[in-house]
Amino acid sequence: MKKYFGVITTYDDYGKVTANLIDVKEGDKKPDNKFERTAEKDIYIDWFESLQRANRFIEQSLLA
Repeated sequence: MKKYFGVITTYDDYGKVTANLIDVKEGDKKPDNKFERTAEKDIYIDWFESLQRANRFIEQSLLA
């Protein structure tokens, strides 16, 4: 079984960006990425096969 690392990224209507590691799951298949739009922000949940890639994605997102 592999470990997968979930990252939540939000972009609000005022330009604020947040990104955090929210979950670690084990399984044979990577969980599906998700997207949701609310009245105030866009919310993405992306899954990565390594903690290093998840952390790199968080760093890059916060620089946006």
